[in-house]
Amino acid sequence: MVTDTAYLNDCSNGCSAKSLASYVQENGATYGIHGSYFCPPDYADCAGRTNSFNSPVFNSAGDIMINADSLPYHAGPMIAVGADGQYSYFHRTIDFGYSVAEFEAEHGTQLVAAIANSPSLVENDAVVVESESLDPTQRSAALRGAMGYNNDYVFLVIARSASVIDMGYIMQSIGADWALNLDGGGSAALYENGNYMAGPGRLLPNAVVFK
Repeated sequence: MVTDTAYLNDCSNGCSAKSLASYVQENGATYGIHGSYFCPPDYADCAGRTNSFNSPVFNSAGDIMINADSLPYHAGPMIAVGADGQYSYFHRTIDFGYSVAEFEAEHGTQLVAAIANSPSLVENDAVVVESESLDPTQRSAALRGAMGYNNDYVFLVIARSASVIDMGYIMQSIGADWALNLDGGGSAALYENGNYMAGPGRLLPNAVVFK
């Protein structure tokens, strides 16, 4: 797993963004999915914040956590992967730690990838999304994205006409023991072996890819 961002420093407006295909190709990867919620340029209420995002996301190649200052405060889960190949799921980013250094000291491995978003969907094979804070748009049917994993597989999912609550049950039904919600709608994109399976959607400030 590789988590990538279009920029190597925190950005609040006019931030860089690129296609999911670019993220996949630049990392020599095979699969990819769009990342966290962000402020797209076509949203009027995102004026002055275009292509910025609030979630902590680790830039694997740059070895830097974007939005590291929000680790103690972000109200969502995080999936992190160490150099030992171990996946870790944190109900809230503060459980990851206040810094990459704290995570690495606690887990005895170098961080290689991490992404946070909200809400949490599945934890320890139990659907938890209905106990999470959801806004009205997340309760309506739309194009949705999620990622999750179990001991054997990682799941990258795009679902049509689904609420975020639906995504919890979808992820559980396909075998995910742990899963978090990703962005969706006009940003949704899924890429496999040189082709878009969904999207391409908007240009993205971050993405998750797999080699």
